[in-house]
Amino acid sequence: TAGGTWVGPAGASSGTFDPAIDPPGDYTYTISGVPPCVDASATVTVALNPSPNAGSDGALVFCSNSAPESLSTGLGGTPSLGGTWTGPNGAMSGIFDPSLAPAGSYVYTVTGAAPCPSSSATVAVTVNALLDAGSDASTTLCETAGATALIGLLGGTPDPGGVWTDPSNQVFAGSITPAAATSGAYTYTIVGAAPCPSASSTLNVTINVQPDAGSDATLNLCTASAAVDLFASLGGAPDAGGTWSGPGGPIGNTTFTPGNSAPGAYTYAIAAQAPCVASAATVTVNVSAQPSAGVSAPLSVCSSSGSTPLLPILGATALPGGSWTDPSGAPSTGSFTPGSSPDGAYTYTILGVAPCPDAQA
Repeated sequence: TAGGTWVGPAGASSGTFDPAIDPPGDYTYTISGVPPCVDASATVTVALNPSPNAGSDGALVFCSNSAPESLSTGLGGTPSLGGTWTGPNGAMSGIFDPSLAPAGSYVYTVTGAAPCPSSSATVAVTVNALLDAGSDASTTLCETAGATALIGLLGGTPDPGGVWTDPSNQVFAGSITPAAATSGAYTYTIVGAAPCPSASSTLNVTINVQPDAGSDATLNLCTASAAVDLFASLGGAPDAGGTWSGPGGPIGNTTFTPGNSAPGAYTYAIAAQAPCVASAATVTVNVSAQPSAGVSAPLSVCSSSGSTPLLPILGATALPGGSWTDPSGAPSTGSFTPGSSPDGAYTYTILGVAPCPDAQA
């Protein structure tokens, strides 16, 4: 019957229970009776179940080598204890190990006692990869090498995408041309995505000079020529410090003296530091004999004499094989016949092989 009064654990009550502010317990409803009727009472026992709190959604970022961590640190608010975790692979303990578990959404659920509903919150987990810059290494290049990518010369298996700095700490693309580069420490750095650290490694580069022995040359001399410096006869711009070898083997004196030195191939060689290669160039020396036409001499004959060969008149040093001209410059047989040959100067000429000059008598 309406019209009664309510009394609860905290005293008089309106008869409406507000779980947010009213305590649980016995709430008694009483209707006063009109005598001789007695009062009537009835009691409602209210049980108040706590509302479960899984906290609020959050996020965690790990590095692939991070230590295992409780996912609860990623929840917001004040989540209740005793809930359960599920992830991409199903139920799990709530301890996330980035070396074993995948990134993704991990849900924390606190089960509610009826009529309270369960409460859930999600932690979005990101796992950033620990980058590898390889390991320190050393390499030696020759200055004649072409453009060289340095990442392949580091130790280990460095990941791509890093930044290179040269010995002057200037950023460059990661490829060097030895002829235009300097020896020193080249550093490769990969910037890690937090909480992963950055990684770096160093490549110590030594650039060796390619020796230059010059270029091949041919030296033509005469037996009467002056002594010649073989080094000065090389083509190009040869470096000093090499060694010479000739037809008879190694030589210590680079002066070639016609008549004393043997003609042939004289090779100049310079050793190199690997990976540069040795350099060599050859001076081929040709020595031609200086021809001798003998010594000019007079010849007097009687008009009745027979034909006289002229070559013996020039002396023992006159070599055969030349040509004669008569006093008018016309070709001559080299014999003088009185009565038919004109008086005058008969010239004997032997052609010289350059650089030897022609010889005449």
